[in-house]
Order: sequence, then structure tokens, then C-alpha cells
Amino acid sequence: MTPLQLSLTSSALGRLPPEIVNRISEFDQASWIQHVASLMADFYQLLIAMNWLDAKYVDYPPHSGSTALDLELTKELGLDRDVVSLLQQLPYVSYKHGRHRTNWGLESDFVLGGNFADFRDQRDLRQSRDPFYTDVDPQDVSVGWEDEYGQYMHPWYQPLNQLGNHGVVLLLNMKSRK
Repeated sequence: MTPLQLSLTSSALGRLPPEIVNRISEFDQASWIQHVASLMADFYQLLIAMNWLDAKYVDYPPHSGSTALDLELTKELGLDRDVVSLLQQLPYVSYKHGRHRTNWGLESDFVLGGNFADFRDQRDLRQSRDPFYTDVDPQDVSVGWEDEYGQYMHPWYQPLNQLGNHGVVLLLNMKSRK
């Protein structure tokens, strides 16, 4: 049984001491985050195998030094700790070797019109709080979640790519795991 398949029913969890339940939940969430990062790595390997992407443009974790995630910015943006953990474990398509071209598209094409995102880059990380380019200021508390043009990116939401030209954004809810 993989850690991802490990799930206890709420009735079983209710019979365990709270400190054990918390440790199980944290382990389960950590395993799920590792699984998501692994799936993204597998996806990039598929794009490489299909000759869509050159392998030299993919940076795999651990990211450190100049390629590390800006933890101060993640705090400023109010990102959930699970989002930060995921961002530290994701592979990224990087421009450190210069601009690249995918074999069937522009240099930033992801899938279905979306763009690759490197959340180690401050611009991409800031844009992750408004992935649909609605110009919502995440710091503006006068605009609420229920307002028509209000906040829509909870701290536990994280896109895996950027919108691109009327493309698709893969948006992950770290709480519901959907």
C-alpha cells in the first residue's frame, strides 16, 4: 500500500489520540505533496520523451542558492505552508540556459494554451496569486471573497502553470486535494 492509498475513515481516526491523528494527517499530506511533485516530473519526462521539450531546460529539486524559492515572498503573499512545500518540491522549466523553444510551439507553451511557470521567479510567484489576470490585489482587504471582482485565490490554492493566451490553468486546492 502506498502512502497515497493510506486513508483512515473518520470513525477510525476518532478512536485515536489527537496527537496521532495530527501526525497521520501531516504524513498523508506530505506524501500527497511528494506524489504531485513526482507526477509533474513524470509529465516533464513525457514531454522530453516526445521531443516537445529539451531535458536541459528542466530543473529538478532540490532547489538551493540562486535557484531556491523566495521564502520571504511566500510569507509576504501569505501562502499556505503546504503550498510552499509543494513549490519547493516541484521541477521547473527554467530559462537559466537561455530562452528555449518547444518543438511544437512557442518558448513558454505548456499544454492547451497554458504557459510553463517557474515559481522560483518572483514575477511568476506573484502572478500565481492572480492566475487569471483579473488585476485583483491580494493585499486589498476591502475586496472580499464574495465580491464579483474580489479575491479568488485562497492561500491554499496553487496553479501549476500560467494562463498563456486564453489557455488552461491547472489549479490545485491543497486542502481538498483536487
